[in-house]
Amino acid sequence: MNFLKNEQIKVYLSIILGILSGLVGVSIFGLSGYMISLSYFNPPLITIIFIIVIIKLFGLSKGAFKYFERIFSHEATFQMINRLRIDFLNQTLANHIKTRDVRLIERLNKHFDDIEGYYIRIVYPIVTAVSTVLIVIILSALVSTKLVVIFSVFSLFVLLVVPLIFKHVFERIYDEESDVESTLYLKVYSLIYGYTDFFINKEIDEKQHDIETLIERYNDKKFMRANITHIMRMIAQVLQIIGLSLIIYAVDDVLLLPMILLIFINVVELLVPVMQPVSEFSRVKETIKRIEGHSENERPFNEELSVKDLTFRYENSKRDVLKRVTLNVKRGEKHVIIGPSGSGKSTLLHHLITEDASVMPQFLDFYNGTLRDNLTMFGKNEVEADELKEYLDDFNLKELELDDYMYATRHMSAGEMKRLHAIRMILERKNTWIMDEPTARLNDILREKMWDLILKQETLIVVTHDLSHLGEFDFIHYLKDGEIVETITSDALKEESSEIKKITERFTFE
Repeated sequence: MNFLKNEQIKVYLSIILGILSGLVGVSIFGLSGYMISLSYFNPPLITIIFIIVIIKLFGLSKGAFKYFERIFSHEATFQMINRLRIDFLNQTLANHIKTRDVRLIERLNKHFDDIEGYYIRIVYPIVTAVSTVLIVIILSALVSTKLVVIFSVFSLFVLLVVPLIFKHVFERIYDEESDVESTLYLKVYSLIYGYTDFFINKEIDEKQHDIETLIERYNDKKFMRANITHIMRMIAQVLQIIGLSLIIYAVDDVLLLPMILLIFINVVELLVPVMQPVSEFSRVKETIKRIEGHSENERPFNEELSVKDLTFRYENSKRDVLKRVTLNVKRGEKHVIIGPSGSGKSTLLHHLITEDASVMPQFLDFYNGTLRDNLTMFGKNEVEADELKEYLDDFNLKELELDDYMYATRHMSAGEMKRLHAIRMILERKNTWIMDEPTARLNDILREKMWDLILKQETLIVVTHDLSHLGEFDFIHYLKDGEIVETITSDALKEESSEIKKITERFTFE
């Protein structure tokens, strides 16, 4: 990975400050031990006072080193993440192959969270702890080669042997936890968006019981991970007792013994917290590489609005999301895909994306910039300010200013973001629109306004739970458990007795 590009100075400063903080901490423990030994010989009071003053000054300097180390490490990491966001934006503007990659957009936040955790929780602590301990080991050679062996063997066990023993255990627990979390997400999502269907079929209690069971399993996995961490720490404590015993046996100088014992205790305090991050290092690194690899090698756009006999499953998944799906959309046709939540509708939509289509994904993405920048994709879509204001007014967003900065979209409602994204699609001036739940989270008035806009487009592929306008589409596809179980025309919707018609009647009744 070549993430670090313009943040090297801050990274190096954070590591140096972290090492200095660790060494000062070791010195504080060492001086405290030396003062204990020295007090036995009744030294002059001024000597004790001098050592206490040094310990206090070291304590202040350690706090300062740690404070600035955190500042530099966090600034470097967040600047790196912000640069990656900007790089991604530039790629989407310069390379239209990635401009509307729904799966990539949905993965971005998780991707950046992994990078943040990789550096702040794993890399920096491990590098500073190992560097500090190496310096202590080198300095211990001034006292005794036996100390070098004791410190080295202990560090080797804590930093390498024990983490390797538990590495596969953590990987297995993590994979199981991820599987449960993914299943739980789909179940909750399905219950929220498919509540009406489940209520009619009297399946609410069953779905809620499934969710409660999954929550228990998820908590069990987290509890199991915590227990494994406690076991690792217990092993480290046992190794610490063995190390202390060996130091007592190896050191003959009574004056130095308390100092060395306390230094060893401080070394333990430095190494034990990074045991679990070391055990997860390779897994997290591979995860980031895998995600980065996907973002660099995403499949190109579908050349046509069609798929034939498509079977698809996500990486590391155990089930097919789509099964032998065939769908062909001709230019000028309007297609709608309906079905229960979790049936694969969004995945199918992704496989139908073409280069010349405007896309509204399920999860919307906005960049750090002004409202004008986000609507025009930083000037790519040329439009006058007056026209933009008219669109905002049409979608009941006139309270927003074009120069408003959108660095915190979490403060915007899902409905507001959906309307802004619709304006962005208008400005792209494309004849094909591909949309995932375009009217979700909108009130009745805005929903009708959105449908009026959508149905004016030349070619349409829409995934929706809103069945109020099915009759205005040329073809209606019912997707269930990854398969298209029925396809009918809007005319057949009025005449035939079909599964889609039954669903429509229930929707109308509700």
